Amino acid sequence: MIPLRVLVVEDAAIIALDIASRVKRLGHEVVGVASTAEMACEKACEAHPDLVLMDINLKGEQDGIEAASRIVDELGIRSVFITAYSDKGMKERALATHPLGYIVKPIREVDLEKVLARVEEEVREARRT
Repeated sequence: MIPLRVLVVEDAAIIALDIASRVKRLGHEVVGVASTAEMACEKACEAHPDLVLMDINLKGEQDGIEAASRIVDELGIRSVFITAYSDKGMKERALATHPLGYIVKPIREVDLEKVLARVEEEVREARRT
């Protein structure tokens, strides 16, 4: 197993803590927690995570889709979107950023584990080349 470096972006503190706890329990490292799109971009630049777990609906001027787009464009770091909303328009916007996954809240640990395993495999392949 290759432990992933994960940035958690969620504006609800209790949910952010829960996600971070689950990521750690699954054997990965949480390199930061951000509550706004702006903070997410800053922390991604500082920590260079393997993955960003990104809530779509964030407080502030930008949403998680805008932050994920900026992070992938500037740093090449992809996201997994986490949201309580599954409306078609929002999902299409999110998918345009080429995310590694899309998880609907409430988060089931099995869904998170599957996404992290898929990303871990991609990281392993990238490190071989």
